[in-house]
Amino acid sequence: MTIKRKNRRYIVDVHSTPLSVPVTDEVLEDFAIGAEEERRIAAPFASANLATNTLDLGASVKASDPGVAAAAALSAFRRGLRKAHVKNALASEVAVELDHGDGPLRQQLLSGAEVARRIGVSRQRVSQLAVTTHFPTPLSTVGGYLVWRWGDIADWATLRRRRTTKPRRITRSA
Repeated sequence: MTIKRKNRRYIVDVHSTPLSVPVTDEVLEDFAIGAEEERRIAAPFASANLATNTLDLGASVKASDPGVAAAAALSAFRRGLRKAHVKNALASEVAVELDHGDGPLRQQLLSGAEVARRIGVSRQRVSQLAVTTHFPTPLSTVGGYLVWRWGDIADWATLRRRRTTKPRRITRSA
């Protein structure tokens, strides 16, 4: 008798080794498009680290266990590399975490404007909250703007019983 496991939702982040070609807009765009072709993942988020010349893929995956979730994300990662014509790059890190229902990509970085949109307050209110001790501490300042991790904001919102909205899906024009 085979016991069927209940599928759970995981968030998987895959990080590449340094690429043999420079990361350009075209490489990143093709990587994202290729990764989206993997049907077992949802809400893929492709990004690049220009300082290390690496690519990252974050995705939500519904799977029976963390290993199956990682395999699906790795498949999407390899599809993205092929579509971008990147050879000799490997996955150097794969992180899997349970999705606790607060949306995809807990590691996603948000500006104050996006935090405001997701928690349903004004940008000014986010600025006011940022200087209090009961609001998540920003990770950094980028170009003069405070930046938070979505997971920290989602946890804060849950603790305060605030509703959050889903991240906007970025659409591509053909």
